[in-house]
Amino acid sequence: MEVNGMTAQPVGPGDVVCIPPACPQRITNTGTLDLIFLAVCTPRFVAEAYRDMDDGAETS
Repeated sequence: MEVNGMTAQPVGPGDVVCIPPACPQRITNTGTLDLIFLAVCTPRFVAEAYRDMDDGAETS
């Protein structure tokens, strides 16, 4: 998990990450199973606020 340009930190089952509003973040699946996570956003997420941090790089 990366938050606001800080060095990526590992997260796992049961971990909680609090991200301030309007703060860039990214989560990357480094495992072999599907990544499933729950995002609770306040203020609510709006699509207009989304910015791709990978500059067009595709992920699978």
